[in-house]
Amino acid sequence: MAADSTVNIDVVLGGKDKFISDTKEINDIAKNIGKDSGDELEKDLSDNLDKSKTKAKQTHDDIEKEFKDPIKPKFDADDKPLKRKTEEVETALRKVPKEVITKITADAKEQGIDNFDKLLKNYLSKSEQNY
Repeated sequence: MAADSTVNIDVVLGGKDKFISDTKEINDIAKNIGKDSGDELEKDLSDNLDKSKTKAKQTHDDIEKEFKDPIKPKFDADDKPLKRKTEEVETALRKVPKEVITKITADAKEQGIDNFDKLLKNYLSKSEQNY
């Protein structure tokens, strides 16, 4: 079916000038949404980075300050039992008969220790100097 007539609908907008003014105002508002927000974001990021750098440097300086002095280990041990045992061995060595020392020296030479008698004499003379 074909249309036999035309219907015109008039819309009252308050006038053409008012319509154009309102449209321009809406366009300006839309354009300005978020304007300069990138600049603010960049400034905030820059400020936060500067604060982070300052804090990191301060932390570094604090750590260096804490550890600038060398650490000196301190050993505290009771060596009395060791000294007592050493004295017992030295005393026992002095009481070893000459024949036994000769036998031990010969056995040491057979095992490849050529200077055992010198080592033993050197040890005994040093231990006597400690008394």
